[in-house]
Order: sequence, then structure tokens, then C-alpha cells
Amino acid sequence: MNYQKNIYFVSAARIPSRKAHTVSIIKMCEAFREQGFQVTLVIPSYKHIIPKILFRKYGVSYPFNIHAVSVPNITFFPSSMRDFILRMVFALRAWYFIQKDKHRVVITRDWFLLFFFKGVIFLHGRPSFGRRMWKRRLSRTSVIVVVNSIIKGLLIEKGILREKIIVAPNGVNIGVFNINISQEAARSKVEIPKNDHIVMYTGSFYLYDWKGIDVLLDSIEHLAIECTVVLIGGSRAEIESIKKIYNHKNLMLVEHVPHSDIPFYLKSANVLVLPNTGDSRRGSHYTSPVKLFEYMASGVPIVASQLPAITKILNNKNACLVEPGNPKALARGITKVIQDREYADIRAEQAFLDVQQYTWKARAQKIINVIPE
Repeated sequence: MNYQKNIYFVSAARIPSRKAHTVSIIKMCEAFREQGFQVTLVIPSYKHIIPKILFRKYGVSYPFNIHAVSVPNITFFPSSMRDFILRMVFALRAWYFIQKDKHRVVITRDWFLLFFFKGVIFLHGRPSFGRRMWKRRLSRTSVIVVVNSIIKGLLIEKGILREKIIVAPNGVNIGVFNINISQEAARSKVEIPKNDHIVMYTGSFYLYDWKGIDVLLDSIEHLAIECTVVLIGGSRAEIESIKKIYNHKNLMLVEHVPHSDIPFYLKSANVLVLPNTGDSRRGSHYTSPVKLFEYMASGVPIVASQLPAITKILNNKNACLVEPGNPKALARGITKVIQDREYADIRAEQAFLDVQQYTWKARAQKIINVIPE
């Protein structure tokens, strides 16, 4: 490990955001800082960021540096042209800021930045094989970090050196999510009904169709037990849209909440649901849901779709797996977990044991071990 190196995590993401990948970015920066590195998150100045507020929102215990790169306000351009210009300006200014440091390590998730930085650690999901010169871009990297062995296999088939690829799924800060609070107290804190069985989903609603929100909503009418289904993380427009279509009395919709509040919501539930569909290979094969590891660390039983990306982590011993895209199958799984307490507890306990290896700290250590000298 080369502790004199300074880590720069360069991302064009809008932070803060309700997108889960921003949680991954923030938590990886925190994990590298915890390991003793000087860490700087380099992002565009789309929003005015006050670090203390950002760290509080994401529950950061090991603060790191944030450098906001100035980008122009060019709203008068067409959106496609505007995005291209903003990315190029951001990349050039980020490069100028970083290139002065001779002891740097650059990490990014953004394809276009591979044109500007050599020897970076590319931390992302499946490559976009349809992009021009994707292989040439990856050849400029020193390490490619992928979230599961499916993606690693694809890259090897396409001619990328096996030795260059490491598998590191997303993770969780277990201490943050394994909180010592009763279900009743958690419900009081986040204003969840106290006397109901609570079925919960956290995360974006319709940002991606494969998240399976409609499958969960359609499952409500098939539930064989009285419960309240709680969805957390939607926009106001998404919530209003759902209310127009679904008139369930036992449905509770909550807008996006600070990530630091999520552990209390999870602890308030009887069942946590991951209803991904198989409609997109991105959602079925190439994802590593942050919420999955948070669910496991909470100690609450999980019902999840039986998809290749999910079953890299979950199995029939640590979760209730159901047919993806099938509301009736999802309802049966939820009902089983609520009605059979022993079945549910065994799987929740096993999930908590299994998640010990999937921490942000462990993920950061994997990457640190391959940082070039």
C-alpha cells in the first residue's frame, strides 16, 4: 500500500442527488479517507455545496476534501450540446487541477474522463460496448473495478486482460445500519404506522424501469395478510402519478429522505423488498444495488427477485427469492416472510452474517491493494 499517494475521485455526477450511485461515490471517498489517504472528491459546481451539510446528509464520519470545478451556465444551448460542453469544460478543469500533483491516484466512474486521464482506476459497471473506442479507453486505465463476476467474464471475452480486472461489489457501513433501536422506536422516529405489518422499499421509483416499482404496487392486491406497503425515495411528481393509478389504502409513499435517515426506516419494517425485473440486462446482470447491502445489514428479512446479479449475493438461505416481474409471486414471498417468523428470522440472521464481507472499507482495501507504486 502506497500511503503517500493522494486519491482524487473525479465524477461529473450532480451531488447531492437521490441517485444511489452518489451514495457509492461518497462512501468510497469516506472509506479511502478512513484508510489514511488524503482524498479529494472533484465534482462540477452545479450546486453550491457546504461540506458539513453534505456529510451530515450522507452520514459521513471521516470527512474528505471536496473541490467543486467551476462550469459555465449555458442554458441557452440545446440539451445534448450543453451536456457535451459542460463535460468537456469539467474534464479540462479537473485535469488542470489534478495534474500538478505528482503523487496522485485518479478514480472515476465516467467514460468520457478516460480521454483525459491515463492510468486511472475505472470504477463502474458494464462497459458500453456500443461506444466508439471503448476498448481503447479501457486500455488507458491501470485497474478496472467491476461489481460482479458476470461483467468480468464479459470483459475477458472481449479481450481485456484478466489481471487488470478486480471484482468489488458495492457495500455498506454495517455499524450505521445495524442500529440498536427497537422496531417500535424506529417507527416513532420516522412516523411509520405502529400497529401494522410494514413492507418497505427504499430507493428511486421510476429512474429506471427495471427497479420493479410497478411489480411491487401490483402485488398489493394479492397479499394474503393485512399490511402497509411503504415506498421511500420518489419525487413529488412520481408520487402524484402513483396516487392517480393506485388507490390502495394500505400504501404509503414518502419522498426522497437524507441517506442518514434510511437506517431508521429499514428498522421500522417487517419485510424489505428488492423487486427488480428481468426486463433489462443492466438490472438483471450488471447491477450491484446499494440498497441490497443496506437491507442485509439492517437485520430485517428480505424478499428479492431471483436474478443473476442479485443471486451473486443473495440465496435461499439468506433471503426469500421470488420470480422476477411476477406480482403474485412477490405477494406470496412477502406473505410467507410475515407469517412464518422462524423462516424469516433464520434468513435475516444469515444475511447479516453474509454482509460482513461487503463493507465500503473492504471494497476500498481491495482497490488500495492494486494501486500502482
